Amino acid sequence: MKAMTTDAAQIIELRCAEMRFPATAEEKERLTNRYLARRAEVEALYAMSEVKYEEPGVFFRPTP
Repeated sequence: MKAMTTDAAQIIELRCAEMRFPATAEEKERLTNRYLARRAEVEALYAMSEVKYEEPGVFFRPTP
């Protein structure tokens, strides 16, 4: 888990630098923790076997 935390911290550091966002160390730590939480949530969605092979509903048919 330490490697994932380090990777997340680097990602947050790069994103803040790209946006020229002057975040403090405390803010970057909170952003890193939030990033890790969201990443885990998204990975959990992909882990559900019931929806693994479903196609997304991307088609819109405006017929009544």
